[in-house]
Amino acid sequence: MMDFPDLTNGLFEVLGAVAIAGHIARVLKDKTVAGVSIWAAVFFASWGLWNLYYYPHLGQWWSFAGGIGIVLGNLTWIALLVYFTKHPKDKFAGTGVERTPFQPDHRNLLDATTSTLRRLLVARKHYTVLLEGELEETVPLANAHGWVTSRFRTGEDLRVRIAALEKELGVTD
Repeated sequence: MMDFPDLTNGLFEVLGAVAIAGHIARVLKDKTVAGVSIWAAVFFASWGLWNLYYYPHLGQWWSFAGGIGIVLGNLTWIALLVYFTKHPKDKFAGTGVERTPFQPDHRNLLDATTSTLRRLLVARKHYTVLLEGELEETVPLANAHGWVTSRFRTGEDLRVRIAALEKELGVTD
């Protein structure tokens, strides 16, 4: 005779094993560990081992079958957590971005890139000021010789757009 509570619990055990497979797939994809405590996995693996002893004593064979998946999944996940905690794959090797434990790699890369971009924009702004100074000295001479530019309006428009973007990024001298 099929026992409905045992079948239901066995189904939950199988679904739990599927969820743990998602953890395993993520660790294998990222090849690093961040924001996960191994102790939670150890606790649930221990509980799963206990259930493998306990379910047969209750005659709950569906729960036992599902529990095998939970235990195997948790033990695999623990092994991967231990391995990739000791041997993380550094996604940003050679970029000058230092990865710190429990901090997502993309945050460090984003911060470093943003900092570099701001320094670049400040340097370009200083260079533009230098060029403006040179033009202020040159334009009266060119004007005296009858030189007329067709790019003046475009230059004004671009300077307004650049100033707005610099303000948006917080770039100042």
